[in-house]
Amino acid sequence: MGLWPYHELAEQHVRCVDTPEDRKDFFEEIHRIAHDMKGQGGTFGYPLITSFADSLSNFTSIKTDIDDKMVELVKSHVDAMRAVIKGRVKGEGGEIGQQLRKSLQKAIETYKKS
Repeated sequence: MGLWPYHELAEQHVRCVDTPEDRKDFFEEIHRIAHDMKGQGGTFGYPLITSFADSLSNFTSIKTDIDDKMVELVKSHVDAMRAVIKGRVKGEGGEIGQQLRKSLQKAIETYKKS
């Protein structure tokens, strides 16, 4: 696993889409990776990664009845983390960080409403 294993998260997301009968196993792996990333974020000056990974880790602790909407919320988390890492958005990220937080929060609220 590299320093930023968001690509592994993306791979697990694709597996959730392609192999829905094994989603429980994939969610467990996503949970493990997100938990590891949560610790790395603050260490390397990326508190947004810590925040997004914490959210994903908490969300993927769900072990039953994993539906398509839950899988899409995983993707929203992965996309937000990818944007932080690719854009090297350190600290709170200024306006970009705020936009990423709002976007992820909107995805979470949409999920909760459904």
